[in-house]
Amino acid sequence: MAVKYSDKPIVVAPHGKALGSGCELIMHGAAAQAAAESFIGLIEFGFGLIPAGGGVKEMTLRALDRVKGTTAHPVDFLQVYFQNIAQASTSSSAKQAVSLGYLKPTDGITMNPDFLLGDAKKRVLDMVEAGYAAPVSKPILAPGKNETALLKVGTMGMKLAGVISEYDWFVCCKLVDVMSGGEVMRGTPITEQYLLDLEREAFLSLCGEPKTQERIAHMLKTGKPLRN
Repeated sequence: MAVKYSDKPIVVAPHGKALGSGCELIMHGAAAQAAAESFIGLIEFGFGLIPAGGGVKEMTLRALDRVKGTTAHPVDFLQVYFQNIAQASTSSSAKQAVSLGYLKPTDGITMNPDFLLGDAKKRVLDMVEAGYAAPVSKPILAPGKNETALLKVGTMGMKLAGVISEYDWFVCCKLVDVMSGGEVMRGTPITEQYLLDLEREAFLSLCGEPKTQERIAHMLKTGKPLRN
């Protein structure tokens, strides 16, 4: 949040692997200048966790921004970002990271990694020259549990069909609860900090679950996700 609301523009310059908290840092920058071959993604779900450094919050905000000025339901846009997190989707390039929502369409891409920091520095100076003004935190209208219940119903169908495990669905529900804004109805004013608190609460509760602990241990030992 300090990065996002800094008085001075902060341009993040990812290259190589920027996973989990690295991805969340990118999403909070005033802009990003990414190396073309950047692997970016929120991978916490594979450990039986959800992102808790602002990743879910930013995905929710980006979905709500797309809803503004339309008659679409928030869940229509939330579903895409929900799937990216639940599938631990990782981009194989900076261009794909834009389509997955980890980078903004206005973020820059550098083809030659030798020029990456130079391009990022130039972007910062251009933003200052253009009179950069820090964003102002505003209340958010929560998607609401009545809207996001559709995501729980959809994933329940996958559980009943054997596509995902019982515990996968449990973690999915935790993710949906955060994206909905907690136990509130659609249109309830909430803040970014409120969403961050929901993230943290869900993350810590999952850390205490034996099956999450088993998934973390298995991933550390084998490098592969455990379907328990």
